[in-house]
Amino acid sequence: MTCIAPDYATSDPAWMPLLRLPAFQEYPSGHAGVSSAAASVLAAFYGDATSFTVTSAGLPGVQRDFTSFADAVAQVEDARVSARFHLRFSCADAATFGAQVARYVTGTLMQPRR
Repeated sequence: MTCIAPDYATSDPAWMPLLRLPAFQEYPSGHAGVSSAAASVLAAFYGDATSFTVTSAGLPGVQRDFTSFADAVAQVEDARVSARFHLRFSCADAATFGAQVARYVTGTLMQPRR
């Protein structure tokens, strides 16, 4: 998936967020981290190349179709950057953290019942 957000390496005094900025930290992106952890656990169980559809109670009739859990996480990251809630590295690092949590969970807690 390609990055749809602008390059933040240069300063822009006219920069404004697209939406009202939420009252939480910029780094790391909690949304990207939690999404990555959940997607990684689901991918460990079903395989990453699993197609699925997500609907929204807040936006009736809106649905998103994905062909993999990784694509869904990439879209979460892009959305957080595009909304200008987070910088790209904040989402990428959070996704890495989430995947690490998922590896721990699947390796230690999600064991077959005896």
